[in-house]
Amino acid sequence: MRVDSYLSSNCYIGKSGIEGLGVFAKKKIKKGDMILIWGGRILSSAELANIVKKAPEFDFFPVEVANGFYIAPSNIHQIDDAYRINHSCNPNAGIKGQTLVVARKDIHAGEEICFDYETSDIINMSFICTCGSKFCRKKINGNSWKKKNFQKKNTNFLSIYLKEMLRSQI
Repeated sequence: MRVDSYLSSNCYIGKSGIEGLGVFAKKKIKKGDMILIWGGRILSSAELANIVKKAPEFDFFPVEVANGFYIAPSNIHQIDDAYRINHSCNPNAGIKGQTLVVARKDIHAGEEICFDYETSDIINMSFICTCGSKFCRKKINGNSWKKKNFQKKNTNFLSIYLKEMLRSQI
């Protein structure tokens, strides 16, 4: 369903082997092609916390765009398909800017499209990863961006927010 976001017509939503529903390629998607753009409303950390108290499942959808601020689906009962993209420690997609996700490499028809959540979110994130990659970090906690090898691997796919955080660390 499309409410506020954009999901490429080359994608579809299907049952994921990682978690719940996921985004999949209908046909080959070439490296660099746009996959999705998140839209919705901007929430503060406090607003998000209040929503999650009432609807805990909503916690997986917002994307951190600045310290204490998130872009999130505008309706907790109508989640945009673009927010169904799952996490992988070995992603085939990556974030560009704040809300755009592109293919990091060629993606084959039927392949699930995933990005590394820690390339955009760092606050209040903690879950056990089930991506199944041989590179799986097992526990995702929002701290990987601090590691040099993570930064090097994801240098072209870190959100603007994380790039600013890294500059402030220098």
